[in-house]
Amino acid sequence: MKVTKYIYSLVALMTMMLVIGCTPDSYDMGGNSLTKADLAQGTGFTITPDAANPNLIHLKSLLPNYNAFWSHPGVGKGHSDGTSVDLKIAFAGEYTVVYGVSTRAGIVYSDPVTIQVNSFCADFVSGEAWQQLAGGAGGSKTWVLDNGKCGMKQGAYSCFDPNASFEDMTHDEGLNNWYANGYTWWEPANTDVGITEADLAKEMTFGLSGGATLTIKNADGSISEGSFAFDPDNHSVSAIGVEFVHGDWADGKSKSFSDNFYVFHLDENQLMIANKRDPALSGEGECWYVWNFVSKEYRDNYNVEETHKITLPDDFMDYILPMNQRETKYKFDGEEPFAWFDLDGKPITRDLKNFPPAANIESAGMTLYYNTKDGKSEVTFIDPQENEHKSTFKLSDNGIFSFAEMPIYAVSTNTDIKFDSKQNELQILGYEVDDYSGDITDLWLGSMQYDAQGKPIEYLGYHLKKQTGGQQVERYVGSLSFFDTGWAFLPNATVTINGEGTYTFTLTPDGVANTASPYGIFLDIPKLYKNHNNCDVVVKSIKADGKEVTFDDALIDRGTADGDLSTARRYIVNPWGKTADDAPKYAFTATLEITVQIIYDCGSNVMNPAE
Repeated sequence: MKVTKYIYSLVALMTMMLVIGCTPDSYDMGGNSLTKADLAQGTGFTITPDAANPNLIHLKSLLPNYNAFWSHPGVGKGHSDGTSVDLKIAFAGEYTVVYGVSTRAGIVYSDPVTIQVNSFCADFVSGEAWQQLAGGAGGSKTWVLDNGKCGMKQGAYSCFDPNASFEDMTHDEGLNNWYANGYTWWEPANTDVGITEADLAKEMTFGLSGGATLTIKNADGSISEGSFAFDPDNHSVSAIGVEFVHGDWADGKSKSFSDNFYVFHLDENQLMIANKRDPALSGEGECWYVWNFVSKEYRDNYNVEETHKITLPDDFMDYILPMNQRETKYKFDGEEPFAWFDLDGKPITRDLKNFPPAANIESAGMTLYYNTKDGKSEVTFIDPQENEHKSTFKLSDNGIFSFAEMPIYAVSTNTDIKFDSKQNELQILGYEVDDYSGDITDLWLGSMQYDAQGKPIEYLGYHLKKQTGGQQVERYVGSLSFFDTGWAFLPNATVTINGEGTYTFTLTPDGVANTASPYGIFLDIPKLYKNHNNCDVVVKSIKADGKEVTFDDALIDRGTADGDLSTARRYIVNPWGKTADDAPKYAFTATLEITVQIIYDCGSNVMNPAE
């Protein structure tokens, strides 16, 4: 390390340390007549190698009436305070020290002093943490951002409360999803936060051969070389001459992607380091940007165990086979009688235009008979020609219908798409419940599909609608959501929607969310877009504390909810959209009222025109 390389950063660091660290209540500021000459080595302080270990350097202040500060980049945390400080320097090389004190007349610094270390001390880079981070003395280790597919974190980025610390870290039983308990704000998928394939291609290698080296392999294959300082006792790591790998989307929102990173978690295969978001640079409040890494070796050798499971609510049986009923009749949905799902029960996007429904498919279905005196569970299947096929069934705790036998018939004009099951089993993939009546309305049953080698690959899902006496009233429950600049949410304002017309949603303060500092406001109506692709939700009026707020409905984002294409959404204040700057207009102390007009068919798809 060369002295000139660090002079400016040393002065800046010392200024920050002394200004922040010195207060009359906690530090002795001594007199006011000191000069730089008084802080010279041998006069103001001493630097002494340990007699038994020349890699252990003792720093001692000779001015007992002044509080002492030390800057030593590349060693430990890079800075210390106190009359006596011991530096554990593992590698041979030149290291720089600056000594400083605070006087009543201001801050006084020494000139930078160079320490020459001529030997290597393995003891100072030994131990579990050094082994986990950098492969131990003489070794190296490469880390890459978590792609969310390694059985660790959900992705490369997590957002923690700025008060989170190492002591708050925990994980769910049987998982490696380490997080700050009570302080985790957001854990998005990579695509949701802007982590790109280029970000995931970056690598950073910590080495302990001849020095504490840090090598960055950029997405374009270019190499940047620097060094690092690691203090496992204080959960601190800093990069010198390079930046730590991070998502490019965060550039310009933090003061540094090198200095004073906090180590939230470290083990053999997982590393979570963090820097603070800067409010002035980002325009948002302070938080921890947590960067989630896995070792490259682990990622490259990770084999996904294909354990797929459909997870249903604990009370699903109460809806499928309710105790107050003895039979349930289902018929195929005439417009969307089937679709495909992956082995985890998630929809697979395919163009159904190539698979038109079979003729009279809405007449096909099944009637379940249960809760009978003799304890039998029977089923009558109806095919599209309205022929009956009787059988018996069982329903497992995992949501699998097992039938004694099943009919086979086409559900599409493409006759390869059939109502069928090799095992006479249908898996419940999901169901929908009417928010008003609490009764089931739609049921999706999946038939396992196999490849040529007999390996399960997906489900063909059959869409059945429950049949009830009388005409069903179409109802929805809309919810208006508000969150402030600190991401505190108000309780949602909900309104039952019984048909087309005008509805008003009213938010009131709860004493937790800061209604004077709105950051986001959106209105969701679940299932509306699914049932009416040409629907519209027109914002007619907005009142804050009873006063009309001016707005342009055309600028308010129309769309669907994140990860849920069935929900119609209007994003009144979108922090990432055109209305972000309008947020102050929606501040309120008593009420925020938003009136909308619900239209089932406006003539075109305005909510999700890209579909």
